[in-house]
Amino acid sequence: MQKLQNYKNLILIIVCMLLTSLSFYYHFQKLKNINYQINWPKIELPSAESLMGKDEKNCKDFISTDKRLTFNYCSDWLAIDANSLGGFFDQLNKGVDAKIVFLAQKIIAEKNSIIQFTIREAYWDLGNNFNEVLQKIKDGSKTDEEMQIVKSEMNENSAYFEAIYDNTNGEKKYSIGKIFFNGSQKYFLIEFFSQEKDKEILKVEADKILKSIKFNI
Repeated sequence: MQKLQNYKNLILIIVCMLLTSLSFYYHFQKLKNINYQINWPKIELPSAESLMGKDEKNCKDFISTDKRLTFNYCSDWLAIDANSLGGFFDQLNKGVDAKIVFLAQKIIAEKNSIIQFTIREAYWDLGNNFNEVLQKIKDGSKTDEEMQIVKSEMNENSAYFEAIYDNTNGEKKYSIGKIFFNGSQKYFLIEFFSQEKDKEILKVEADKILKSIKFNI
Protein backbone atom coordinates (compact mmCIF):
# COMPACT_ATOMS: atom_id res chain seq x y z
CA MET A 1 0.00 0.00 0.00
CA GLN A 2 2.83 2.35 0.88
CA LYS A 3 4.55 1.56 -2.40
CA LEU A 4 1.34 2.42 -4.27
CA GLN A 5 1.07 5.76 -2.48
CA ASN A 6 4.70 6.58 -3.28
CA TYR A 7 4.07 5.68 -6.89
CA LYS A 8 1.03 8.00 -7.02
CA ASN A 9 3.08 10.81 -5.48
CA LEU A 10 5.79 10.27 -8.07
CA ILE A 11 3.26 10.39 -10.91
CA LEU A 12 1.78 13.60 -9.45
CA ILE A 13 5.22 15.22 -9.26
CA ILE A 14 5.98 14.25 -12.87
CA VAL A 15 2.63 15.64 -14.05
CA CYS A 16 3.25 18.93 -12.20
CA MET A 17 6.72 19.20 -13.72
CA LEU A 18 5.32 18.53 -17.19
CA LEU A 19 2.57 21.15 -16.78
CA THR A 20 5.12 23.69 -15.53
CA SER A 21 7.40 22.97 -18.49
CA LEU A 22 4.53 23.38 -20.92
CA SER A 23 3.56 26.66 -19.27
CA PHE A 24 7.10 28.03 -19.58
CA TYR A 25 7.28 26.87 -23.19
CA TYR A 26 3.97 28.58 -24.02
CA HIS A 27 5.05 31.91 -22.50
CA PHE A 28 8.46 31.65 -24.15
CA GLN A 29 6.83 31.23 -27.56
CA LYS A 30 4.70 34.32 -26.90
CA LEU A 31 7.76 36.35 -25.89
CA LYS A 32 9.56 35.37 -29.07
CA ASN A 33 6.84 37.12 -31.07
CA ILE A 34 7.14 40.40 -29.15
CA ASN A 35 9.27 43.07 -30.79
CA TYR A 36 11.10 44.83 -27.98
CA GLN A 37 14.52 46.34 -27.41
CA ILE A 38 16.53 46.80 -24.22
CA ASN A 39 18.86 49.80 -24.16
CA TRP A 40 21.75 48.86 -21.91
CA PRO A 41 23.86 51.64 -20.40
CA LYS A 42 27.18 52.29 -22.11
CA ILE A 43 29.91 51.15 -19.73
CA GLU A 44 33.62 51.28 -20.45
CA LEU A 45 35.17 48.46 -18.43
CA PRO A 46 38.79 48.79 -17.30
CA SER A 47 41.17 46.44 -19.06
CA ALA A 48 42.69 43.46 -17.23
CA GLU A 49 46.13 45.01 -17.73
CA SER A 50 45.09 48.27 -16.10
CA LEU A 51 43.64 46.48 -13.07
CA MET A 52 47.03 44.83 -12.60
CA GLY A 53 48.82 48.17 -12.97
CA LYS A 54 50.40 47.23 -16.31
CA ASP A 55 48.55 49.61 -18.60
CA GLU A 56 48.64 53.32 -17.79
CA LYS A 57 49.03 54.72 -21.32
CA ASN A 58 45.69 53.66 -22.79
CA CYS A 59 43.75 56.88 -22.18
CA LYS A 60 40.61 58.39 -23.63
CA ASP A 61 39.26 61.92 -23.98
CA PHE A 62 36.03 63.22 -22.51
CA ILE A 63 34.48 66.09 -24.48
CA SER A 64 31.36 67.85 -23.23
CA THR A 65 28.47 68.26 -25.66
CA ASP A 66 29.20 71.98 -26.03
CA LYS A 67 32.93 71.25 -26.59
CA ARG A 68 33.93 73.60 -23.76
CA LEU A 69 35.26 71.03 -21.31
CA THR A 70 37.76 68.30 -22.17
CA PHE A 71 40.03 66.02 -20.17
CA ASN A 72 41.59 62.58 -20.49
CA TYR A 73 41.29 59.54 -18.28
CA CYS A 74 43.06 56.19 -18.45
CA SER A 75 41.72 52.68 -18.87
CA ASP A 76 41.84 51.86 -15.18
CA TRP A 77 38.63 53.88 -14.72
CA LEU A 78 35.26 52.17 -15.15
CA ALA A 79 33.36 54.90 -16.98
CA ILE A 80 29.61 55.15 -17.57
CA ASP A 81 27.89 57.35 -20.13
CA ALA A 82 25.27 58.91 -17.86
CA ASN A 83 23.14 59.94 -20.84
CA SER A 84 22.60 56.26 -21.67
CA LEU A 85 20.99 55.67 -18.27
CA GLY A 86 17.97 57.82 -19.01
CA GLY A 87 16.27 59.01 -15.81
CA PHE A 88 18.22 56.72 -13.49
CA PHE A 89 19.97 59.67 -11.80
CA ASP A 90 16.93 61.95 -11.59
CA GLN A 91 16.76 61.67 -7.80
CA LEU A 92 20.44 62.55 -7.44
CA ASN A 93 20.03 65.54 -9.74
CA LYS A 94 17.07 67.06 -7.92
CA GLY A 95 18.98 68.54 -5.02
CA VAL A 96 21.16 71.00 -6.91
CA ASP A 97 19.21 71.23 -10.19
CA ALA A 98 22.17 69.67 -11.97
CA LYS A 99 22.45 66.90 -14.54
CA ILE A 100 25.04 64.13 -14.25
CA VAL A 101 26.81 63.75 -17.61
CA PHE A 102 29.74 61.53 -16.62
CA LEU A 103 30.32 58.94 -13.93
CA ALA A 104 33.41 56.82 -13.29
CA GLN A 105 34.89 54.61 -10.61
CA LYS A 106 38.40 53.35 -9.99
CA ILE A 107 39.35 50.42 -7.77
CA ILE A 108 42.84 50.47 -6.29
CA ALA A 109 43.06 46.88 -5.12
CA GLU A 110 46.45 47.06 -3.41
CA LYS A 111 45.19 49.95 -1.25
CA ASN A 112 41.69 48.53 -0.77
CA SER A 113 40.34 51.86 -2.04
CA ILE A 114 37.53 52.98 -4.33
CA ILE A 115 37.52 56.41 -5.98
CA GLN A 116 34.38 57.84 -7.59
CA PHE A 117 34.22 60.67 -10.08
CA THR A 118 31.22 62.64 -11.38
CA ILE A 119 30.63 65.57 -13.70
CA ARG A 120 27.40 67.53 -13.55
CA GLU A 121 26.09 70.41 -15.63
CA ALA A 122 24.03 73.13 -13.95
CA TYR A 123 22.33 76.34 -15.08
CA TRP A 124 22.20 78.95 -12.32
CA ASP A 125 21.99 82.72 -12.34
CA LEU A 126 24.85 83.21 -9.87
CA GLY A 127 27.59 84.61 -12.10
CA ASN A 128 31.08 83.90 -10.82
CA ASN A 129 30.04 84.21 -7.18
CA PHE A 130 31.49 80.84 -6.26
CA ASN A 131 30.67 81.24 -2.57
CA GLU A 132 27.00 81.11 -3.54
CA VAL A 133 27.65 78.22 -5.94
CA LEU A 134 29.31 76.22 -3.17
CA GLN A 135 26.45 77.05 -0.83
CA LYS A 136 23.98 75.79 -3.43
CA ILE A 137 25.92 72.54 -3.74
CA LYS A 138 26.03 72.26 0.04
CA ASP A 139 22.30 72.92 0.37
CA GLY A 140 21.60 70.32 -2.29
CA SER A 141 23.56 67.52 -0.65
CA LYS A 142 21.55 64.50 0.47
CA THR A 143 19.28 64.92 3.47
CA ASP A 144 21.20 62.24 5.39
CA GLU A 145 24.58 63.89 4.77
CA GLU A 146 26.17 67.11 5.94
CA MET A 147 28.72 68.74 3.65
CA GLN A 148 31.53 70.75 5.23
CA ILE A 149 33.85 72.79 3.00
CA VAL A 150 37.37 72.47 4.40
CA LYS A 151 39.28 74.28 1.64
CA SER A 152 38.43 76.55 -1.29
CA GLU A 153 40.32 78.60 -3.87
CA MET A 154 38.58 80.84 -6.39
CA ASN A 155 39.42 82.87 -9.46
CA GLU A 156 37.41 84.54 -12.20
CA ASN A 157 36.02 81.48 -13.98
CA SER A 158 36.75 78.50 -11.76
CA ALA A 159 36.91 77.36 -8.16
CA TYR A 160 38.61 74.48 -6.37
CA PHE A 161 37.30 72.98 -3.15
CA GLU A 162 37.73 70.10 -0.73
CA ALA A 163 34.94 68.90 1.52
CA ILE A 164 33.90 66.25 4.03
CA TYR A 165 30.51 64.54 3.81
CA ASP A 166 29.33 63.20 7.16
CA ASN A 167 26.24 61.01 7.10
CA THR A 168 23.91 59.88 9.86
CA ASN A 169 25.65 56.50 10.07
CA GLY A 170 28.90 58.14 11.10
CA GLU A 171 30.60 57.36 7.79
CA LYS A 172 32.72 60.11 6.31
CA LYS A 173 33.55 60.71 2.67
CA TYR A 174 36.20 63.08 1.39
CA SER A 175 35.60 65.13 -1.71
CA ILE A 176 37.79 67.11 -4.11
CA GLY A 177 35.99 69.29 -6.60
CA LYS A 178 36.36 71.91 -9.24
CA ILE A 179 33.75 74.25 -10.69
CA PHE A 180 33.96 75.89 -14.11
CA PHE A 181 31.77 78.81 -15.18
CA ASN A 182 31.27 79.63 -18.87
CA GLY A 183 30.58 83.34 -18.37
CA SER A 184 26.82 82.96 -18.85
CA GLN A 185 24.68 80.69 -16.66
CA LYS A 186 26.29 77.29 -17.19
CA TYR A 187 28.51 75.53 -14.67
CA PHE A 188 30.44 72.30 -14.79
CA LEU A 189 30.65 70.63 -11.37
CA ILE A 190 33.49 68.10 -11.16
CA GLU A 191 33.82 66.08 -7.98
CA PHE A 192 35.90 63.12 -6.78
CA PHE A 193 34.90 61.03 -3.75
CA SER A 194 36.49 58.46 -1.47
CA GLN A 195 36.34 57.38 2.14
CA GLU A 196 38.04 59.94 4.35
CA LYS A 197 40.81 57.48 5.25
CA ASP A 198 41.78 57.38 1.55
CA LYS A 199 41.93 61.14 0.98
CA GLU A 200 45.67 61.14 0.18
CA ILE A 201 45.08 58.53 -2.53
CA LEU A 202 42.11 60.58 -3.71
CA LYS A 203 44.26 63.69 -4.07
CA VAL A 204 46.77 61.86 -6.26
CA GLU A 205 44.09 60.38 -8.54
CA ALA A 206 42.09 63.60 -8.78
CA ASP A 207 45.19 65.63 -9.55
CA LYS A 208 45.99 63.46 -12.59
CA ILE A 209 42.65 64.29 -14.21
CA LEU A 210 42.36 67.90 -13.02
CA LYS A 211 45.73 68.69 -14.61
CA SER A 212 44.50 67.40 -17.96
CA ILE A 213 41.37 69.57 -18.02
CA LYS A 214 41.00 72.18 -20.73
CA PHE A 215 38.14 74.64 -20.43
CA ASN A 216 37.10 77.14 -23.10
CA ILE A 217 34.89 79.99 -21.93
